[in-house]
Amino acid sequence: MRKAVALAATLTVALLAGCGPVRYSVDEWETLPYQGNEYVQERDGVRVELNKRENVDALPANFWATVQACNQYLQPAFGQSGPVMQRIGLIPYSDWVQKVAITNNTDHVIRLNRAVIRLFDPSGSQYALLGYDELQADLMAVRPCPTTASAAPQVRLVPLVNRNVEIVPKTTYAGYLIFKPATTGMAGVWKMSLYEIPIATDQAGRVTKTTHFDIRSIQKHYVATYERPAVMLNGEGVKLIERKEVQ
Repeated sequence: MRKAVALAATLTVALLAGCGPVRYSVDEWETLPYQGNEYVQERDGVRVELNKRENVDALPANFWATVQACNQYLQPAFGQSGPVMQRIGLIPYSDWVQKVAITNNTDHVIRLNRAVIRLFDPSGSQYALLGYDELQADLMAVRPCPTTASAAPQVRLVPLVNRNVEIVPKTTYAGYLIFKPATTGMAGVWKMSLYEIPIATDQAGRVTKTTHFDIRSIQKHYVATYERPAVMLNGEGVKLIERKEVQ
């Protein structure tokens, strides 16, 4: 079973005895389709395939950049051999990231300039898609270091689903949906809604009919207890002792 680990989880040491093993607990989150076929839907000549929610640490190379590190005074860091470099993520850990593929099986171009895409959390709060400008601003805010400016333009290398996307007939566009909910640590049913997807136009190119998709996910919260030896070699030896769902 694939697990999405909350990277900001707090480790709680439960047992530490001299040179003996260390036992600790970690919050883990798992996001799965609400039903078996929920993530693949087809309607009115449009097919939508949603991937599982992305673990930020597992995002592909275009979500990362290497820049000069900063010291505690938020100044570029230097070592004995020159600048100290650091690999940073372009997307904050607090974001909700999912990849989607939209296939156009109609006979006209699908333009998403009027589409509305929202994420709903289990409490019913809704969140709009983040675009390149918002993602660049968030990156500068979470890493207030002058060297961040060299990485900000790389955000535009990430293929996003946004209003500029046009999908010609019989082709598929694959991109990322990125949201910034108040918290991603909420168990229950999340819903992704894609409204006003154009499926028919008149001779002048005006949209005459639209469709929409609702795609639900179920997010579960677990507390997992692990045990590791006091001395670890190559990160080996960690064992899962227990994993309980938090109700």
